[in-house]
Amino acid sequence: MKNVVSFLGSPRRNGNTETLLNAALAAAKKEGAEVPPAFRLSEMKINPCIECGGCDGTGICVVHDDFQVIYKALKEENLFILASPVFFMGSTGWTKAMIDRCQSCWAGKYKAGKPIAPPSPERRGIFLSVCGMKDFNVFDCAVKEVKAFFAVNNIELAGNVLVPDTDRKGAISENMEALARAEDMARELLKSDSVPGDLPGGHSCPG
Repeated sequence: MKNVVSFLGSPRRNGNTETLLNAALAAAKKEGAEVPPAFRLSEMKINPCIECGGCDGTGICVVHDDFQVIYKALKEENLFILASPVFFMGSTGWTKAMIDRCQSCWAGKYKAGKPIAPPSPERRGIFLSVCGMKDFNVFDCAVKEVKAFFAVNNIELAGNVLVPDTDRKGAISENMEALARAEDMARELLKSDSVPGDLPGGHSCPG
């Protein structure tokens, strides 16, 4: 049975980001996947990277907090969903702290020759995001952050669902197209014959 690991970068419970994520996870569960509770990053103790260099020879972060739980999931699992709203043109601070702590994974891969997991077509992920502004370019920085996060962990970013003009609480619940897109991506993520980049309908949903 396949597991789908999810990371929720929004601090708001039952907000637009979590609703979009829940649609994807429900679809994955309906397809038979195991769907453990999402990592609620705002409720975890994940300190920012302090650039101490302690991971250079091992790929293991020397700062001990909840990042170790994240690291274990990134190492042992293959399918991932990262969901974060856009705050000031990028992912939230909690999301960015998790991504920055993957400096240890970068050091493991490129300095120590010990990647967190070997490259595999089975290691895939998708990114879900909302923002209040109507300008679609608002997502550019967040998408680049997520691409880097997945790449350093040998996870292929297989697609995005990006929904602008979603500032009002509950707005995503009225956007059937975006919810259906998230569900479709989750179902495709589980297919063993899917290859990176072939998820249906391109890479974004204008909402």
